Amino acid sequence: MLKSWLVWRYFRKSSGFVSTTSFFSVFGIAIGVCALVITMSVVNGFIKTIHNSVIDYTGHVFLIQRGGVKDLPELQKKIKETLPNLQYQTPFSYSDALISADGKIYGALLKAQATDSYAAKTLSHRMAEGEFQLNENEVILGKAWQEKLGVKKGDKIKIIISKANPTSTYQLSPQIQDFSIKGFIDLGKYDYNERLAYIPPKDFHQLVTKQNGRASGLMLWLDSNEREAAEMAVLTLSEKLGVDYVIRDWYSLNRNFLSAVNYEKSILFFVLSIMILAACFNVSSSLYIAVLRRYRDISILRSMGTSRKFIQQVFSVQGLWLGIIGLTLGILLGLLLCWLVQVLPFFKIPQEIYKIDHIPVEVHAVDILAIIVFTIIVTYLSTLLPARRGAKMASVKGLTYE
Repeated sequence: MLKSWLVWRYFRKSSGFVSTTSFFSVFGIAIGVCALVITMSVVNGFIKTIHNSVIDYTGHVFLIQRGGVKDLPELQKKIKETLPNLQYQTPFSYSDALISADGKIYGALLKAQATDSYAAKTLSHRMAEGEFQLNENEVILGKAWQEKLGVKKGDKIKIIISKANPTSTYQLSPQIQDFSIKGFIDLGKYDYNERLAYIPPKDFHQLVTKQNGRASGLMLWLDSNEREAAEMAVLTLSEKLGVDYVIRDWYSLNRNFLSAVNYEKSILFFVLSIMILAACFNVSSSLYIAVLRRYRDISILRSMGTSRKFIQQVFSVQGLWLGIIGLTLGILLGLLLCWLVQVLPFFKIPQEIYKIDHIPVEVHAVDILAIIVFTIIVTYLSTLLPARRGAKMASVKGLTYE
C-alpha cells in the first residue's frame, strides 16, 4: 500500500497532474507505438494482397503430371475424394515459347485454361486492358509485354514453338502461329507480367500438343488461404497419387519472393522500434530527475528502515507506469488511424499502378502482442539505472542540509 501511494505521489507534481518530463516520456512512447501499429498493419495488408495475387495465378495447390494428364476425369475424382476442403479445380496447359513482333523476339511462358473456369474468374479483375475472354487466335499478354514489344490491344504477334524434327535429332522444327492481342493482364508480380501469355486451350493443343491434347495439370483452390492448409493438402495428395506427379503449394512456388517480403516486415519493426528506444531514454532521464529531487524523501525512508529493494521498486514502477500509459495511448491511437484509413475515402492510391484503390490494412493480434512485450521490456530496462541510483543513496547524505 505504501509503495503504491509513493508511486502515485511521485508521479504527480504539486503544480499539475503530470510533470513536463513525464508528459514528454508518455508522448514519445505513444508516438512510437502508434507508428509501429500502423506500419505493421499496412505491411500485413500488402502481404495479404501479394498472397492473393499469387493464389489467383497458381491456386492454393499446383499439380502437374509428368507427360501430361492421361485421365483427367479420373484424376479430378481422386483429388475430390482425397481433399475434403477442396473448392475448385481447373485444368491447365503450359509450355515454353517465343513471342515475336516488329523484329523483336523474347522467351515466354504460354498458358491455356478455359475462360469459363474458376481460374479465369479469379484473373478477370486483374485485367489492365480488355476482358479475360478468348476467342480463336487471340492472346492475353502480361502487362510488361506492352513495353517490351511496343504493342497495344488489337496488334498482331507471332507465337513460336520449337519442336524436335522427327527426321533428325539435331534439328528443331518451329511451329508458328499468328495471334491478335485481346488485352493485357497485371498479375501483381513483374516476373509473371513479363513472361505470361494466355491463349485458348484449342489453339494451345493445335500448336503445342497436336498428338494428344492432354492438359499439363490442375490448379486447386481450397476453402482456406492459410499456408498450412495448402501444405497439408500437398502432403496428402503426394501420398495418394505417387511419384508421377509434381505437387507444390502456392507458398513454396514463390518462397524466395514471399520470404523477402516477410524479412522486410521484420526490418521495419526493428527500425521503427528505435523510436520507442529513444522515448525510453526520456523515461530514464525523467526518473533521474525524480531521484535527484527526492533525495530528502529517500533519506527519510531509508532512515525509517525501508530496504534498497523497496526504493528501487518504487522508481521502477513509476517508470513502468509511464511506459504503460504511453503504450495504451499509442495502441488506441494506432487502431483508430487504421480504422480511419479503411473507412475514409481520402487515403487512396493509384489503382492503375497497384491494382488496388486503397491502402490495405490488416491488424494482427500477434503484432500487437509483440509491440506490447517489446515496449514493456524496454521501458523496464530503462528504469533500472536511475532506480538503482536512488536505492544506493546513503540516508545521511540526503539529510545533511535539513
